[in-house]
Order: sequence, then C-alpha cells, then structure tokens
Amino acid sequence: MPDLVATGVDGLRAKRSNIFLGCSEIDQETRNLLWRSKGSGGGFEDTLANLASAKDAEGKKRYNDLTAALVGMFNVWVKALRSGNHWSFKLTFTTK
Repeated sequence: MPDLVATGVDGLRAKRSNIFLGCSEIDQETRNLLWRSKGSGGGFEDTLANLASAKDAEGKKRYNDLTAALVGMFNVWVKALRSGNHWSFKLTFTTK
C-alpha cells in the first residue's frame, strides 16, 4: 500500500520555528529554548510541550506567550486563505 507523503513538510516545520524566533510576543529565553530544540532536531512543538509542564510563573508565562504566537500564526494563515492567497503542496506516493 503506498504511503502519502507531503514533500516539503520539513521545510514548513523549519519556517514555523523561524517565524517564532522573530515574534515579539516571546522573550529571549524562549528563543534560546527554540534554538536548542531546533539544534537537536526538534521543532517548536518540543519547546511548547516542555513549557506546558512548567511549574514556575516564568515558565507558565513563556508557555502562554508561545501559545499566543502560535495562535497569531494561525490567524495570519486564515487571513491569507480567506483572501485567496492559497499555498500549494506537492504530494508524492512512495512504496515501502
């Protein structure tokens, strides 16, 4: 049975991480965490998951700020989709 693979997903993931690095909502420590996740092969999802379990006030604030940046990114995407600026993805079938 062929698997459906969206080519360019890694590039999209890298772009999302880069978007967050430039967000004004997040502080320098959160940027450092994002860089560490990216450097170890992860993405912003890893940083968000780690911050979700924070017990201290600063960690909780960083989680909320990164979540706000994520929501902001989705809002930009929705606005672009509604305006007719659609993205296209190349789909490739592979077999194992």
